[in-house]
Amino acid sequence: MVMRKKISCMNKRKMALVKVGMLSLSVHLASAAYAQEAPAGETDDGARIADILVTAQKRGVAERAQDVPIAITAFNDAALDRNHVRDLQMLGVQIPNVNLSSVGTIPGFANFSIRGFGINSSIPSIEPAVGVFIDGVYLGQSSGVVLDMFDLASVEVLRGPQGTLFGRNTTGGAVSLTTRRPGDVFQVRGRVVLETGPQYTVAASVEGPLIEGKLRAKVTGYTTHDDGWFHNVYDNSKFGRQSMAFIRPTVVWDVNEDIDTTLIYEYGSGDGDGPSVTNPINNIGLKLNIDYPGYFDINRQSLTSETNIHVPFGNGVITNIAGWRKLEQVSAEDFDGRPQSLFNIQHFLTADQFSEELRYAGTFGSLKMTIGGFYFQQKFNYIEERTISAGTPFAFGGKINQHSWAVFGQAELAVVDQFSLIAGGRYSWEKKRAIVATGVASASLCNFAARTCNYNFPGPAYGAEPGEHVWKNFTPKLGFQWKATDDVQLYGSWSKGIRSGGYNVRSTSLLVGPGPYDPEEQSSFELGMKSDLFDRRVRFNAAVFHNTIKDLQRDVSVPFVGVGTVQLTQNVGTAKVKGFEAELTIVPVQGLTIGGNVGYLNGHYSKLKFDLNGASPGLGTDLKIARLSPWSYGANMAYSRQLSDNAKATLNVNFNHRDESPFSDNNAGIRVASLSDVPERHSHCLT
Repeated sequence: MVMRKKISCMNKRKMALVKVGMLSLSVHLASAAYAQEAPAGETDDGARIADILVTAQKRGVAERAQDVPIAITAFNDAALDRNHVRDLQMLGVQIPNVNLSSVGTIPGFANFSIRGFGINSSIPSIEPAVGVFIDGVYLGQSSGVVLDMFDLASVEVLRGPQGTLFGRNTTGGAVSLTTRRPGDVFQVRGRVVLETGPQYTVAASVEGPLIEGKLRAKVTGYTTHDDGWFHNVYDNSKFGRQSMAFIRPTVVWDVNEDIDTTLIYEYGSGDGDGPSVTNPINNIGLKLNIDYPGYFDINRQSLTSETNIHVPFGNGVITNIAGWRKLEQVSAEDFDGRPQSLFNIQHFLTADQFSEELRYAGTFGSLKMTIGGFYFQQKFNYIEERTISAGTPFAFGGKINQHSWAVFGQAELAVVDQFSLIAGGRYSWEKKRAIVATGVASASLCNFAARTCNYNFPGPAYGAEPGEHVWKNFTPKLGFQWKATDDVQLYGSWSKGIRSGGYNVRSTSLLVGPGPYDPEEQSSFELGMKSDLFDRRVRFNAAVFHNTIKDLQRDVSVPFVGVGTVQLTQNVGTAKVKGFEAELTIVPVQGLTIGGNVGYLNGHYSKLKFDLNGASPGLGTDLKIARLSPWSYGANMAYSRQLSDNAKATLNVNFNHRDESPFSDNNAGIRVASLSDVPERHSHCLT
């Protein structure tokens, strides 16, 4: 059992920073009746830094993270358990220049950013800048991403554009999660957590062989319930109740020595109160004062198939990963954050996706290569209902049907034993069809309760504006890797990334159509080093980078004579971000690990075509980039001691800091990220 205390904080206009420290002590017991596999990548003696195995280069086999010429931070199952990681937000604060927080208004809706590139929106048609992959399957929706997780084998956070191997919508980077596969020995794992709130969490997995040497299986279950951490003074009630649960059976079939296939199904659900909203106008410290509690209800299911075939050609591996995912979510919030009915919103989203990737990875002498193809299809339907000043609700929304395919390849040529050249590219094709019901207070085109709409786009009111568009892109990569010694490598790269264009399903304009707007295009230069020193007792990794992103996608307020301002999604201009990051890990004595990290970002708009200030004069090139935190840093210490053959005690201390960042593009509010176990609260600055 692990006992923890929640730490609460809130977003305020003038809060300069948030510092969070966490101390946890746990004792792990293992019954002699169950065999336990050694965690992947852990050392036997505990006197050196563990090696983490990753699949970031899609080579068909796992590689040491220290050998990969990419800025990557990886966690294996031992590290995830030691830090009691519940969701991705808890990991984000431990990695420099990484923010894995949710949007704040819709539970579970990711607004991830890496190196200053991310999204600042809850519109489901806005594509992410940080791609999330679970067991190799890309998640096409930001909704339903920041959810509880358990029984993972690894998490890999790749910083910088990953457009060559991972495709679109990875301009900031990629987050790859791999669930743990069943072993060939019967085993039971469990976790019980009690936190203030109170919140109760119970999780367990049972695994073992079904047919010795051929078929093995595992079932993982997880459930948590939070009674609510906050207090709503409006009706003197607890606030923040939520329940989450999932079940995940996994089957692995070792067909023969050269072929294996894995099938993973997952069903998850959750419900609870709406977001914890505060408004600076009626700020009352750490308490809420809202008349409408809101709600959320989410159901999701997925099916993933992975097959690996080892072939003699290039001593290679053919891998096929197919994935299906379905999501349905309804939620509501008191958007104004006040004890009066000023602005309430309800959201409905259903999404269905299928993807398949087929690739080959092999080695031919001094040449290593990966080639493949990718297909993705997604349909989603979104409806939003707004109630302003207790008036008549009006609803609007849209449907998107998208198809895309890509071919990609990357090769590494060892010019000499210590120096390699890297080159790759990806050609992608994408088509989106959109129908949209425009949202205006004078006419409601959707029925939220019936989930139906009368769509007016495309239509005569919008002239010749199309409801269908095709984009074609090529994202290249050039780089090098120099292994200066057996323990030190230097690497560098130039690469490009693309964030998809599209149509805005949250359109509130009868004057201008909801799209199409064009993709964002990023160009990135990076230099880095990785080192393991003093018999792998000291590990130091660092990188510097310079990124330029063109055709930035932003929601802007455009003035129209006689009408006022209309919010549109547009390509607004160009931004540049440069910075550095470093991570240090030291094992001074057996069982004791000390670490630290630091990251710095310097970003600005270099050219803008639209005024991000809204009605204010000027184009706003002096504004700060939303959700870009200049400094992030942290320190941690972990001590582990074996008490007996079946018990081990671990002590963990973590401290993390991230600078404040602008909440909105016009810098009207300040956002402080949710750190570690900090329950997220959200401040709106209304105009």
